[in-house]
Amino acid sequence: MENKDGCVTERVTKKISTDTPSSQLVDAYLGEIAKGYGINWTPALPSHDDDDNGGKDGSVKEPASASALDSPLLDAAKISAEARSNGARTPKLPEVPPTDDPDTRNKGISNDVEVEAAPPEDDFDALARRFAALKKR
Repeated sequence: MENKDGCVTERVTKKISTDTPSSQLVDAYLGEIAKGYGINWTPALPSHDDDDNGGKDGSVKEPASASALDSPLLDAAKISAEARSNGARTPKLPEVPPTDDPDTRNKGISNDVEVEAAPPEDDFDALARRFAALKKR
């Protein structure tokens, strides 16, 4: 929505702007995250083109290279080992007691036995008891 008539002050329009952060800020943010996890990460070299990958009509300028798609993905164990070797510490999880065998957990419960519900209590009797308890106070 545009402020065509100028009825919204400049102070308000500055606060509600939806500009994306600069690529330098994003690279610095990602670098700090990588440093926290002990991962060697360097930002991509800045290009002289515009920052987005789209053309003027919104289409993709060039397809992703096949070598980028075929690059091996790192597994979690390798990343964790690399982070530990760089001195990064991961939080220690609490010790969980061993679980019982599923057959012994439900040993006392039989599926054949039906649990009988208590007979429904008369509303008048329940109300009379509550009223009597209030009188005793």
